[in-house]
Amino acid sequence: MKRQISVSETDDSIVFVLDGGGSFCLDKSSLTIDSKRLYETFFKGLNEKPEYEVVSSESVTKEYSYYIAQFESLIEQTLDKIEESWFQDSAPDNVPGK
Repeated sequence: MKRQISVSETDDSIVFVLDGGGSFCLDKSSLTIDSKRLYETFFKGLNEKPEYEVVSSESVTKEYSYYIAQFESLIEQTLDKIEESWFQDSAPDNVPGK
């Protein structure tokens, strides 16, 4: 399953929007990632391991391009660590690493 994450920048956040799904915001002032929100947006309820492509708009500044690349790396590293069988288990408490 290939999905696209579109990235844009507002005055106070970097916004990651999943095609056909939710959005995730990274506050510029703290640059702190809400791991629960990240999980809910990109990993919760999936039946198969996704392939995500991160696409930035041209309006994203060079300063925040670094953070976008780090976000993309975080998503890829997380997917690499999740076993394929996790996506096939439909248990509601199905959380990676448990």
